Amino acid sequence: MPKVKVSIPGLMQGEIELEGITILMGSPMTGKTTLLRLIYDLTYVKKNIVMPKELYHIANEFLEKGKIEISLDDLKIECNKEETENPVCSMYNSFTSYNAILFPSEMEYIIKYNYAPDFESYNEFMDLINELRAGTVGYYKIPLPDLIETEIASENHRLVEKGDGKSIDVTISSSTAIKLGFIIKVMKDGLLPDPKTTILLFDDPQANMHPEYQIKLAYILNKLAEFGYKILVTTHDLNFLTMLACSNSIPEVMKLEKFNPQTKRLYIIDNSRQIQEYSLLSSSIPTYDTLYKLYSECTKAKHPKKC
Repeated sequence: MPKVKVSIPGLMQGEIELEGITILMGSPMTGKTTLLRLIYDLTYVKKNIVMPKELYHIANEFLEKGKIEISLDDLKIECNKEETENPVCSMYNSFTSYNAILFPSEMEYIIKYNYAPDFESYNEFMDLINELRAGTVGYYKIPLPDLIETEIASENHRLVEKGDGKSIDVTISSSTAIKLGFIIKVMKDGLLPDPKTTILLFDDPQANMHPEYQIKLAYILNKLAEFGYKILVTTHDLNFLTMLACSNSIPEVMKLEKFNPQTKRLYIIDNSRQIQEYSLLSSSIPTYDTLYKLYSECTKAKHPKKC
C-alpha cells in the first residue's frame, strides 16, 4: 500500500498509509489541505519532470529557514530555504509513478463558474470538467445505482442539471446536485484514470450536504475503493466520520447494491502537529475536546440544561 511521509517544520510531521479509504482529521489550520496538494505535486513532478510553482509557493509560505520533505513510497521531494533566499526544491530518482486527482473543497463553485486557482493541483479536476463539457467517455466505467433524482449532463458544451424533463444551468443547481452529480457522472462515464495507479484526494467533500446525501457520498467512496482507487479524504465532520466508519452497513440500510467491505484508516493531526493513527471506534477524537465538553454539559442526567 502507498505510504506518505511528510515533514513541514512548525506545521506537521508524520506518515499515512493509503489503504481503502483513509480519513484525515484535525483542527483548522493544521495543513490537511496543504498535504493533499503536496501529494498531488509529488505525482505532478514525476509525470512532468518539472517542479510545480505551487510547491515553491507552499515552501515560501511555510518556511523561514529549513527544509520541507514529502514522499510517496520512494518518490521524494525536498525543498530547502535559507533566510533571505527563495526555496530550492529537488526530486530524488524513483520508480514510483502515480496519478492523483484533487477534488477540492471549492469544487461546487469551480464546476458552477468554470474557474479555479492557478495552481497545478487543480489541473486534473479542471480536465474532468472540460471532458464532461465535451461529452467524453472513458474506459474505466463504474456502474452505480440511482442515488440522486437528477443528473449532470452536457448540452452545447455547457454543464446542466437534468431531471423531470427539465434542464437547468449548473450555476443555479444545489450543492448536492453539483457535487454528488459530478462525481457520479465522472464515474459512470469512465473519466478517472487507471485505478491501480491513481490516488483520489477529497477535501471536505461532504460540506453543505444533507446527512442523507452524505451517506450516499460515503457509499460512493466505498465503490471507488472497491474498484481499486486509493482514497484520501479530509473532514471536520464527526457525523461523516461515523458514516464512513459504519459504511459497510449502508447497502442494507438504504437498499443499495452491496460492495466488498473496504479497509478504513483514521489519522489525526493532533495539537502537537504530529500525524497519529487512531481507531475509527475511538470514543474521543483529539482536537474535539470542547465539543465533547459541550455535549456532556448539555446532556447531564441530573440537571439537564437547555442546549
